[in-house]
Amino acid sequence: MLTLKGYGKVRIDEIFQEKISESERMQAQKSLCRALDEYLSYIEAQIVKMRYGLAGARPATVAEVAEKLGLEPREVKMAELVALQKMGSSQFAEKVREAWKNDEENA
Repeated sequence: MLTLKGYGKVRIDEIFQEKISESERMQAQKSLCRALDEYLSYIEAQIVKMRYGLAGARPATVAEVAEKLGLEPREVKMAELVALQKMGSSQFAEKVREAWKNDEENA
């Protein structure tokens, strides 16, 4: 859960729904991408960004990600599962909060 100014506590998946403004959604995506880069391995972060359409890209299939990264589809699936498990931790939630706070302060 994140605490967003004017919205209270918001689940990360709500960032991509119509519950916040477009500018706040873009800021949240930027913060989330920064947290992914800091908390996950390079490959895990790239897979999550590609698979879920973060940072302005459309969501990619496992096959598309595998081809782009030079991996086997099973390797992409396994890395995605590991990344999603890591993202469920309280440490990852703290990284997202820190990135969000830093972005708000620098805005």
